[in-house]
Amino acid sequence: MTARRTRAVILRSVRAEGSVPRRTRVLILSAEGREGSAAKKAKEIMRYPIRLAVIRILAGAMLGLREMASALVLRRSRLAGRGAVAALILFALVASSVAQVSAKKVLTLDGARRVIAAAEAEAKKNNATGVIAVVDDGGNLMAVERLDGTFAAGALISIGKARTAVLFKKPTRFFEDVIKNGRTAMVTVKDFTPLQGGIPIFVDGQVVGGVGVSGAASAQQDEELAIAGAAAVGGTK
Repeated sequence: MTARRTRAVILRSVRAEGSVPRRTRVLILSAEGREGSAAKKAKEIMRYPIRLAVIRILAGAMLGLREMASALVLRRSRLAGRGAVAALILFALVASSVAQVSAKKVLTLDGARRVIAAAEAEAKKNNATGVIAVVDDGGNLMAVERLDGTFAAGALISIGKARTAVLFKKPTRFFEDVIKNGRTAMVTVKDFTPLQGGIPIFVDGQVVGGVGVSGAASAQQDEELAIAGAAAVGGTK
């Protein structure tokens, strides 16, 4: 018997028993086709309604399992997709936060003391006096020391020099020269000390503080002492 005739016999037998879902008919056809003698098997099945009912139940169960498996696979793929999207979002947030915040060098109290010690050593080597002041990158006083024999006003002047140097990120000699050359209006700037002897302290290209010296033998020597102090922890540019 040909395969086409076999399928026709099975379908006629199934229709005789009543309406059967298309998927169930396909499963029955597939199962009986593998067993061989499809027409004979179909006749036997149709003679016993109970067997047909069992086959219907089994076929439905098989289809249900297949649908459940497909659903689980789809759900897992969707969850995996959501996980990938979440990972991308998290990466973007981290990258954004990194881009918005940068590392900053900070002058510590120990560093400020090293600046003063280096400037003091340079002053003693040249038998000089002076007041040495160190401020942080915001112009706030961190440490100050007045060498013996230095006039008292030197403390305020050295602090002003250090603050001016760090806030403008330039040696105070620059502003003194500008005023000498006719830009006298700069003297009206508040909390501004345009006198030679203030040096900004740079570390890895960042201004971390400033050092100011006042009361040495000359304005040039004030600056030399300040440069020696700044070199102890970083540099002048």
